[in-house]
Amino acid sequence: MSLSTLPRFFAAAEPHRLAVLKALWPSITGDALANHSEVVGIQGEVMRVRADSASWLKTLRDLQGTLVFRLQQAAGGMAPRGLAFVEGPLSVRPPRRKARERVKPVSIDELPSAVSRAAERIPTAEGREAYLRAAAAFRARFPRT
Repeated sequence: MSLSTLPRFFAAAEPHRLAVLKALWPSITGDALANHSEVVGIQGEVMRVRADSASWLKTLRDLQGTLVFRLQQAAGGMAPRGLAFVEGPLSVRPPRRKARERVKPVSIDELPSAVSRAAERIPTAEGREAYLRAAAAFRARFPRT
């Protein structure tokens, strides 16, 4: 490769570099920060990142050194040497958060007899009802395996 073609080669490689950095961003930042920021471009050795609010912008600035280090560890020579930040709306995309599993409700009638006997010792009907609802919710959330 001659020196005259070298700059064109690197100019053609920039979109690929940007694509790699965009793909790495969520694993570098974690889901919470990735949901509120995105990589928008790269200029030389500085990667531009957009945050959706001032508070997330501050978080990005506070973590700048750590983020650059993580990018260098993950992307090697393609990693930027610095980050620049802007605030603005993010492009439309689904959030990266994982959906919580729905908890199957447990009926009060399905509770163990020991729980029902304990409820009988509660003096008020509304107290017993609240106790049994709480026990059923706990049992649904933490079933015995």
